[in-house]
Amino acid sequence: MTHAKVSNGYVNALAEDSIELWHKRLGHMSEKGLQILAKREALTGMKKGMPLKSCTHCLAGKQHRASFQHGHAQRKPNVLDVVYSDVCGPMTTSTLGGARYFVTFIDDHSRKVWAYAFRTKDQVMKFSSNFMLALNERLIEASNVFARITEENIWGRLETTVEVTESGMKDLFRRLLSIMA
Repeated sequence: MTHAKVSNGYVNALAEDSIELWHKRLGHMSEKGLQILAKREALTGMKKGMPLKSCTHCLAGKQHRASFQHGHAQRKPNVLDVVYSDVCGPMTTSTLGGARYFVTFIDDHSRKVWAYAFRTKDQVMKFSSNFMLALNERLIEASNVFARITEENIWGRLETTVEVTESGMKDLFRRLLSIMA
């Protein structure tokens, strides 16, 4: 294993570099990682034993992490017994086709996801209807497919009790699509 020393920056006018400066130089490395490098004398000029102050850039860059409950809800026994749906938008940037909204359908049993993008919010009924028709064409009873739609009670069957694990799966996928957009 080779050991290399990180340059202490001869252009820098400071006699000793602070842990905050090394934290920024090394891509916002953790305090523990900086202390390990300091013990190995890889960071010349750094004051040892100094605590790292709270970094606003690191705090702003953290993604939302929702904890999952350990007791998971029982999945439905058959594919498409329950399909969760959600509408998201308007997104700040539109797709190449001009879409700023999307609707997702997530099967409770298989966790299969269908996502459709559209330009205006009033098109959600069209995409939901097309999804129902596609299920009917496959000889699947679609009357119990929508356990809930969270956007303005479009179908008139909005459940008021939501289990965290079910909502968490839907919200996790929405956050993922929002980040990718």
